[in-house]
Amino acid sequence: MIAIVGTCVIVAVVVAIGVLADKRFAIVPRAEVLRPRPPGPVAGATPALAIRTKPAQLATLRSTQRCDDCRAALEANGPDDAIRYDDRGLAVLHFACPSCGRKRSLYVEPTA
Repeated sequence: MIAIVGTCVIVAVVVAIGVLADKRFAIVPRAEVLRPRPPGPVAGATPALAIRTKPAQLATLRSTQRCDDCRAALEANGPDDAIRYDDRGLAVLHFACPSCGRKRSLYVEPTA
């Protein structure tokens, strides 16, 4: 009986250490990194598919972009551009991948 309880305690301690280490050092890949890219056109890839965002959502949108090739977090690349498309004012956000160097633009329509 003592051996079973001792084994359970050891397993619980090892699991707790693993969970704390993962929170601290991100050992296990997160779901957003492993998620495959959806087929077809992606929202924000073209002016016709611009993403409607509120100003508060822009910061989140900037920080959550991932590279389509290597899934690394994208970094902002230069200032935003303002364009007109179909009588709508759009902002073009530019990103670059620090790992593979791929560049990407994201079209957003700021709303009030």
